[in-house]
Amino acid sequence: MGYDLHWSMGEPGPLSSKEWYARILRRAVADVPRGRIELAFPGYGWDWVPGSGRRATHVTWHEAEALRKRVGAGYAFDAVSGTPHFGYRRGGERHEVWYQDARGVRAQLPLLAEYGVRGRGLWALGFEGPGVWAALRGEEA
Repeated sequence: MGYDLHWSMGEPGPLSSKEWYARILRRAVADVPRGRIELAFPGYGWDWVPGSGRRATHVTWHEAEALRKRVGAGYAFDAVSGTPHFGYRRGGERHEVWYQDARGVRAQLPLLAEYGVRGRGLWALGFEGPGVWAALRGEEA
């Protein structure tokens, strides 16, 4: 399971990150044969109201992108974590949305090769955006 680094009841941030995956994989390959390791990427995101103490709202890639376009937010990509995100305001409240897309998978995928791990997956089917399966297969955009 390679997701929920930042979760629905926590602070806003990426659901996964390159550094987090490196820590997970470093520990995993020390104890488990590389051929038995599979890492699942997130195919969804969370919409937080920072500081509210409320549970974040789950969004699929499709919902996140539709919301981003509806509120007129630009696409931002955090190169450090390899994760897209955006912010917006609704009803006087500030929202932060972090989710995953094909660009993010392509940014994070090299870590699997670095640790000799070939198994990869996605949570959950139908949540992902276009291009994610091609990214998981290692195909260019």
